[in-house]
Amino acid sequence: DIPIKTSCTVPFNVITTNNSQGALIYNWNFGNGTTSNQFSPVGTYLQSGSYQIVLMVYNQFGCGDTSVQAVIVHPIPIAGFTPDTTIGCEDLTVGFTNNSVNSNTYLWNFGDGTSIQAPNPIHTYMDPGFYTVTLIATNIFGCTDTLIDPNLIQVLQRPQAAFTVSPSILYTEDAFVNLTNLATNYQTGEYDFGNGIVYNINTEIYNYGTADSGDYVITQVVYNQFGCSDTAYAYIHINLSPTLYVPNAFTPDLDGENDGWIPVATGVGEIEVSVFNRWGEEIFNTKDLSVKWDGTYLGKDCPVGVYSWKIIARDINAELIVKSGHIVLLR
Repeated sequence: DIPIKTSCTVPFNVITTNNSQGALIYNWNFGNGTTSNQFSPVGTYLQSGSYQIVLMVYNQFGCGDTSVQAVIVHPIPIAGFTPDTTIGCEDLTVGFTNNSVNSNTYLWNFGDGTSIQAPNPIHTYMDPGFYTVTLIATNIFGCTDTLIDPNLIQVLQRPQAAFTVSPSILYTEDAFVNLTNLATNYQTGEYDFGNGIVYNINTEIYNYGTADSGDYVITQVVYNQFGCSDTAYAYIHINLSPTLYVPNAFTPDLDGENDGWIPVATGVGEIEVSVFNRWGEEIFNTKDLSVKWDGTYLGKDCPVGVYSWKIIARDINAELIVKSGHIVLLR
């Protein structure tokens, strides 16, 4: 009899139990090239496969009998894998290529408290440190092999980028920002101000100068001794500063110089300009700054003198502008 007929390991030592009766001679053939004439020998199998164990017995009269039993050594899984990287900055994503043979299911333990059953997993390590990776390969017979690779993965700590900006709303005539660096665990760094200008991490004040109005993204990038980096962002808006210039005199004498009067405005969305004579009568009104007052009223030249003007406008930031003053008409 063969008490244990299957195995997932080699060498597989088969212990025989001889239940023969009335026999004096015992011839064993283990099917792997080895034989024995012992009563209950041990057969050793070094390779997977299916084997026939044959026992032939004889008594003193030369009469014999034969018993045959099978043993199976299942294919042995061999676990193996290759990571696409073993060192990098957090968060580190590692792809594992499974090189196992004689197996069809795979259980991975990534050493950070997570595991998964998959052939070729991809795993992201979130925290710095060393991680041991374990793979258990199993075949259809339930045979297993385990590969443990200690401290295989090293995850490096990233620096932490952080900063504040004030103010977040600027005007073109005073486009200064104050930077407060809150980054940690870094060695070097820089600011990108979103206009093509990059300054080092020690910059505390920056002037956008004559920058166009609009939205700008300020980017801080910091690096540590491992070459790991982190990025933080802040957003500012630069408003166009409204300007309003009002001439205080003009000479509508048709000589081609200073013949019309109109304010000059920038950063203004809506505007209404009015001119009044000495009695408060409105003699000129326009909402179009391309239309100048030519010094006439109802088709007649206005007399030389001082006139009042009033401007009501809203700048592009929706702020109300109300101004008034005097203008001298000369001929």
